[in-house]
Amino acid sequence: GEDGEKKDPAQALEWYRRAGDAGYAEGYWGMAEIYHRGRAGDVDMEKACYWYTRAAEGGDVKSMYETGSYYRSMAMDTTDATDRQAACQKSLYWLMRAAEHDYPRAFFILATAYCGEEEDDIVPQDYHKSMIMLQHKLKHTIDCQTIATLGYYYEMGLGSSRNVTLAALLYVCGLEDEWNGSDAPEWVRWRDRHFFEAHLDEISVLRNEDVDFFLSAVARLSKESPIARSYLETRFFYP
Repeated sequence: GEDGEKKDPAQALEWYRRAGDAGYAEGYWGMAEIYHRGRAGDVDMEKACYWYTRAAEGGDVKSMYETGSYYRSMAMDTTDATDRQAACQKSLYWLMRAAEHDYPRAFFILATAYCGEEEDDIVPQDYHKSMIMLQHKLKHTIDCQTIATLGYYYEMGLGSSRNVTLAALLYVCGLEDEWNGSDAPEWVRWRDRHFFEAHLDEISVLRNEDVDFFLSAVARLSKESPIARSYLETRFFYP
């Protein structure tokens, strides 16, 4: 529907199909997106998965991720053991293919699966593999959720030996990114040294609307990490 053209999903499907048939795998991805987003009527995930798979087989990396994600959802929703096993295998295969092409979202969904928060996920819980996936993701894209999770793994000794230094570095990085030198009202009282020190124990264990995850973590580690203490002394507190 751009440049004055009337939206025509049927024509879009036709041209996407012709592109895919001509060897341009992203054409099949375009067809999958139309069915996935319901742009030609109702959402049809079975058709979307079929075309995502065709695109993935042709080398389209984002379609590898979408195919793996679809089968992960299927595996976690089905109650039939045979169907679940088949869906788990397909999901892991395509997500790993996407990860081999350094697709960041594939690293994160694999890290989430290996974390084992969902009882019926596609792989057994393995914090070490989860940590490896998070490390790979952080090489390609930096985001607060990955930093927070990886910091927590190091702090708790999940997936590796406990490493307070690395945990503190990650938490400080996350806090700096969120704070970013701001004097926003929600930060003001925490940046008062006397208020902070008076509520240190409370800050360290609580996470609510007033206390950010990274601030809680840095406060918690300030008792044993020179990096966390130094950051609070030199960067976070008001002069």
